Amino acid sequence: FWLLAGGFMGCGFSIYLLMTHMAALATDRGVSAAQAGTALGLVGGMAVVGGVAAGWLSDRFGRKQLLVGLYLMRAVAVVVLLVADSAAALYLFAILFGISRANGPLVAAAVIDFHGRQAVGSILGYITTGHQLFAALGAWAGGLAYDLTGSYTLALIPCVALMLGSATASALLDERHNNF
Repeated sequence: FWLLAGGFMGCGFSIYLLMTHMAALATDRGVSAAQAGTALGLVGGMAVVGGVAAGWLSDRFGRKQLLVGLYLMRAVAVVVLLVADSAAALYLFAILFGISRANGPLVAAAVIDFHGRQAVGSILGYITTGHQLFAALGAWAGGLAYDLTGSYTLALIPCVALMLGSATASALLDERHNNF
């Protein structure tokens, strides 16, 4: 339970940090508002593609491996955003980030895999609560970092660390036993 929940908390922090502040970060770096908006739309489109692909892939390769891969992809996406200074780099970030957002349905499926169907509602409720608490923290941390430093770097670097932690937590999931 704690490994799955911990990974999903890192996910919440990253999604809300990035979705809340991506356009402002991009325009601060000289990307036009229209290009930033296009990138935001690209995130949504790629999330659809990633979600469809993740369902199919997780049934064939397992949820654990795919969660690790998606969290690592998001860490790479944030590194791209850290150095992005053009629309092309922003679009690369948007593609990677959008695809990596496919982890949500995998977490729900993993709850069933690890804990069965009987308590799925309450377990997923607890895990989602952690996700949303860290989501609020991520959105707030981005604003605080910018207010204190005039840059989002102070929030993006811990975001990379959280995504690496999420990948590690997912890699440690024992698919043979109940992890609650």
